[in-house]
Amino acid sequence: MLFLGNATAMSGIFHYFNDVVKTTSTGMLGLVSLLTFCLLVLVCEFFYRRANYISDLKLPQNLVSDEVSNRKFMTYSVEQIDKGVAAGMPLLIFDNLVLNLNGYDVLHPGGRFVLRHNFGRDISKFFNGGYSLIQGKGVTPHQHSAHALEILKSLIVGVVNHQQGVREEVYRICNKERVTESTYTFTFKQVECRSVHNLRRWYSDLAQMGRHFLVSSVRHPKIKRHYTICSSMRPELLQELLKLAHDFLNGNQIEFKMSLLDSRNQDKICLTLKNYKMPRGVSTQVHSVVPVLDPPEEEELNVTIGEE
Repeated sequence: MLFLGNATAMSGIFHYFNDVVKTTSTGMLGLVSLLTFCLLVLVCEFFYRRANYISDLKLPQNLVSDEVSNRKFMTYSVEQIDKGVAAGMPLLIFDNLVLNLNGYDVLHPGGRFVLRHNFGRDISKFFNGGYSLIQGKGVTPHQHSAHALEILKSLIVGVVNHQQGVREEVYRICNKERVTESTYTFTFKQVECRSVHNLRRWYSDLAQMGRHFLVSSVRHPKIKRHYTICSSMRPELLQELLKLAHDFLNGNQIEFKMSLLDSRNQDKICLTLKNYKMPRGVSTQVHSVVPVLDPPEEEELNVTIGEE
């Protein structure tokens, strides 16, 4: 509408100077006016996008956690979310938060399908720009802005049961074990060397399958990726499992170190990452770190496991 209004004003200027004043010497003022308007729009758009980028450098989970702490939300069990979706409620999950679209899907710039296809699912990996729902040539994940985060905060209606304790922790990479040429298992150690609730060497609860950690670099907090738990890739446990398989195949006596299945809270976590060699990718940043403790190379983990 702004462009249409300015074009109308420009045509009026041309009409006035050409038909009323009968001169063309100043008729170009209309074109100058339109070009000036377009330039101002571009400048304003640049600074708007720049402001969004700068304000979004703070990790979204920090901002959302503040919102949760300031407002009282009801808790939802997984069963309640599934039943709600089956009954037609437009519920989504964002990490540990429950969202109710309440009609926002028709206003979503990315289209209704993207949201409706994920009712009852965790959309955080899409929101953080780690994945794209639609695959294809030229399709890249979308990194949402600070304005999108404000909209997300307005849609929060609850917290997933037993996930109220989601928090961020800062870790250092203290070990790096080769799996393949492009894949390594990294050991992250909490910087204060204190035990973190629900951070364990082994999870016996099958409900932990599929749970993820949101990883970002301290240097580039805007770029985030999800990594799931894979306890069997922990170096000492992997070697024990390979030994167990070897003994079984060769008919040897089978012995297993049960001490490796330690389910107590600890200060370390192992994640297996493949290096996709993207210049600013999280995996590339992690793979470039030399695992030394002094001076430390730090990576930040947003722990999304929560409480039991």
